[in-house]
Amino acid sequence: MVSRVVNRDLVFGDGEKEHFRRLLVRQLKFSGLKAVAWCCMGNHFHLLLEVPDKEAALDRWAEGDFIKRLKSLKEEGH
Repeated sequence: MVSRVVNRDLVFGDGEKEHFRRLLVRQLKFSGLKAVAWCCMGNHFHLLLEVPDKEAALDRWAEGDFIKRLKSLKEEGH
């Protein structure tokens, strides 16, 4: 996955890159995806994600797991 900003403007400074990293970690915890590699640059980012197979992914979506995952979206500092 690659995402690029309009006009190649530089929008990711050090603070924005750290915010992106924290957001990425929370989203990975929630979704069950794994980041094989990622890179956040000044005007775009790259993600290489590993998607679990369907049965393994569904096994991790029991009600208790879902609630734990929702809480991970609210965690600060991760």
